[in-house]
Amino acid sequence: MAGIARRTGRTPAQVLLRWSLQHGLVVVAKSTHRDRIHENAQIHDFTLSAEDMAELDALDRTGGTDRALEAKWW
Repeated sequence: MAGIARRTGRTPAQVLLRWSLQHGLVVVAKSTHRDRIHENAQIHDFTLSAEDMAELDALDRTGGTDRALEAKWW
């Protein structure tokens, strides 16, 4: 992920937020720091390539979201 952040000139947080956006996920980024809030909002002026998306998708070790639902975490 750090490589993608360097290639795109973004932070790792921005890359993950953009990955979520491109997958159609709703994410609420939280921070109490004004600069991070501003930084997190700067994800609408770039897109991740199909290769970048595939690289990030490959980080999934659960085999899909269904495993995350096997047990209550709350």
